[in-house]
Amino acid sequence: MKHILIIDLSFAGHHTIYLENIAKAYLNTGCAVTIATLSTHMHHPMLTMLEAKYPSMFSASFIKDSGLIEKARPYIGNLGREVLNWFIFRFKYTEISAHKKVDYAFIPYIDCCAYVLGIFGSPFYSTMWGGISMQNTLHYESIGFAERLPKAMILKKFFFSRLLTNKTLNPLFSIDPFFINYCDATFPRSSNNLKLLKDPAELIGCHTRESAREDMGIPDDAIVILVFGDINIRKGLDALIEGLVSVNVPRVMHVFIVGEQDNTVKDVFCSESFRQLMIQGRIHIINEFVDSHCQQLAFAAADIVWLGYRNHLSMSGVLVLAARARKVTISTDKGMIGLLTRKERLGIAVNIDNLCSVIETLIELSNRRRLAHYQTEISSHFDDYTWENANRTILASTIDA
Repeated sequence: MKHILIIDLSFAGHHTIYLENIAKAYLNTGCAVTIATLSTHMHHPMLTMLEAKYPSMFSASFIKDSGLIEKARPYIGNLGREVLNWFIFRFKYTEISAHKKVDYAFIPYIDCCAYVLGIFGSPFYSTMWGGISMQNTLHYESIGFAERLPKAMILKKFFFSRLLTNKTLNPLFSIDPFFINYCDATFPRSSNNLKLLKDPAELIGCHTRESAREDMGIPDDAIVILVFGDINIRKGLDALIEGLVSVNVPRVMHVFIVGEQDNTVKDVFCSESFRQLMIQGRIHIINEFVDSHCQQLAFAAADIVWLGYRNHLSMSGVLVLAARARKVTISTDKGMIGLLTRKERLGIAVNIDNLCSVIETLIELSNRRRLAHYQTEISSHFDDYTWENANRTILASTIDA
């Protein structure tokens, strides 16, 4: 029985969904799996579920003093955080392999230490390993997402080229096809170690629009805008709230906020505009860890998905979920989200810092005929972005490593 070590230090956003599905894929092939993470996640429902379902094959290993680690991160800069993560990975691998040989190691979010991996090499000694690059920015200038990248990118480019030539890397995945093309042109001798992973997104559950709204107390005639995932300041929630309170936006427009909230959105939830929407009964909230059941309920209840993210130029799993659920998006006009919204006709891309544009978009989509038209225009591009296909890609490249 092969032993697979999966390491991820964050359970925010889509981290847990990736962890759960990748772990299940290995477990269902007969591999033993250990997930290593911070001790603050010790009682996480996803880990509890895996332990119950695969009692003899699954285990979790926790990094002690994770509270101190989290407190140190804001003070050591990006490079310092990558170095810290690399040493945590080395320590946990050494600790776990001392008790049971690790046959393969996998890092679902390799961005947490990608460049230091290029400097120091693998933290797993001679063990074969792989991972997924979710948010690499090396190619942003070449595709027009940034006018001019910092000079530090020259060093990052060099470190990433070293990462791709690591002898025990097999392979590195990217969810960004534009990045794959960039690496093919920039690192032609080593880009064969980089493979495309279509960012998987699935809605598993049996809620209908009616049953989801009944559970949440959402009126049947409401047009519901979903804000989904890790609820933080970068979601652009303030722009949506300010748009919705406009006297020109019909009160039929509601907002459904689903996901764990952090302190960065406290001011938004305390604002007068938010209070007005609450009084009008136009805000509905689930503030907790989002499992697959809750995810499906959220998208079943929604008509529109908000993707007005700030400072987010990379791919979005919520975008894929919205497209596969045939939900119209209101998206930032920047980065990958804006590009794909326009290219695949997923909805309306808008400058979220222009309140007039946000209000115009809300008014446009408050017209049910216009909303239905946008829905019929959504392309089928993301229909094969399933976990079945993603797991097949990962297992085919790693199970025989």
